[in-house]
Amino acid sequence: LNQMPRPPTLRRPRLTPRSIQATLRCPKPWSFSTTTPVSTTEFEQFLQTQRDDERWELIDGRIHMMTNPDGRHQLIVGNLGGPPHAALRQRGCQASQGGMRVQRLDDQRGTYSPKPDIVGWCSRDAAQHYTTESMIVVEVLSPSTEHHDRERNLPFYRALPTLRHIGFIHNRPAAPCGGQSAPPGLAHRRHAGVA
Repeated sequence: LNQMPRPPTLRRPRLTPRSIQATLRCPKPWSFSTTTPVSTTEFEQFLQTQRDDERWELIDGRIHMMTNPDGRHQLIVGNLGGPPHAALRQRGCQASQGGMRVQRLDDQRGTYSPKPDIVGWCSRDAAQHYTTESMIVVEVLSPSTEHHDRERNLPFYRALPTLRHIGFIHNRPAAPCGGQSAPPGLAHRRHAGVA
């Protein structure tokens, strides 16, 4: 029998939290990112070595460090997060403001684990730091992250089988009709979901 020679086995380098940490670089002012793609399993291992006050997400196999949101961002998230939280609790579900990551698969081989500003889910295991059963996702867009959220996160969210609602909210003042400047606080209240 003529047997074809077997191609050489290509091995993916083993990534450890230390090797991931060594590959961190700073491509944009708002995030640090790994240069080597990682899976959600490797991402979870990496998170165990990080401080609790640091915010990280996995986007397309790259680990990104998120900056802490400013006061305006937090006010918008706080105002938007209350109604979904109350509605979901009545159904036996939960909502989180910036504390829960979203993943597509529970098998730990995925390459996405973003951390939206608001996520609502009905999950059986509340001890996890991520959900595979998200129903609502809300991102408050800032000028430095808007492109990233629209180009990378939005297609991922749209592909989630359990997701029913996606909200992308702008975090910038709006000019009122007629181009006049708004009275103090009006544009802020409008974008905070109040007016």
